[in-house]
Amino acid sequence: MGRPAVTKTGCYEGVYQLSGVTRAFHQRCVVGGRVMLCQNKGWWVQGNIADFDANSLYPSAMVRLGIELGGVLKGKPKVIEIFEPEKYDGYFVCVRVTKIGKYRNENES
Repeated sequence: MGRPAVTKTGCYEGVYQLSGVTRAFHQRCVVGGRVMLCQNKGWWVQGNIADFDANSLYPSAMVRLGIELGGVLKGKPKVIEIFEPEKYDGYFVCVRVTKIGKYRNENES
């Protein structure tokens, strides 16, 4: 319901529609978040807490993308032969993290 409505307003004007292998690669960049407490265990809290439900992050992200970051990437995607990030407004890359080198809390070693 949302996409057809914003398409009518010209939101996607100049944006290249992807399909096939290229779309599959870009889709791998779209991931959800994860909630984890300290030491990955449950905690019993007494008293008032602030429960911030994050149900509508997509609309707020679209506003931020448009206002703060200048919009979405436009035009046909290109394969980058020589990576010079300062030359591009945005890019999608595949990275493999092999080590973080940081502990989640002081109880871990």
